Amino acid sequence: MSLLNSRPLSSCFREAEKWLFVFADRQAAFNDLMSKELKSPKKQTNEHNLITCDTPTPEKPKQDFEVMDEDVDYALSLV
Repeated sequence: MSLLNSRPLSSCFREAEKWLFVFADRQAAFNDLMSKELKSPKKQTNEHNLITCDTPTPEKPKQDFEVMDEDVDYALSLV
């Protein structure tokens, strides 16, 4: 039995349309509540007072690490 034959198509459209109306109503109610909620004041930014840094970033020493045999075996098993 296919899904299309289990229920008339017009019934599916009515159900989808009903769901859409319920969703739209809930969305409108949510938007109404959000418009009433107190909004925090806008924080000051330093957009017009940019911070510049002329000091170069120190280079980190490269760190040696040990490759474990299990990692190599696992990596080779994926090939």
